[in-house]
Amino acid sequence: MRDYERAAQGLPPRAVVRREDLPAAAAATLGAIRDTLARLWQESGSFRAGQPYNYLLTLAQLPTAKLPPVRLRGVGMPYTS
Repeated sequence: MRDYERAAQGLPPRAVVRREDLPAAAAATLGAIRDTLARLWQESGSFRAGQPYNYLLTLAQLPTAKLPPVRLRGVGMPYTS
């Protein structure tokens, strides 16, 4: 059930946004961000199989991550690492 359907029935909106509720550009941007974070976690060595909660990357590690420049779709300025 979409948020406007929930509102018509007097229900509160969902706390989680589903991909099908987003415009295509927003979904693509969120996917690119998710993929970049996953790559950072893997390259930092913080992610280990069997340790699902040991994947946090600190802000201090971000400048040392070796990532190619990326351009997020739907965003005017390119983001480079």
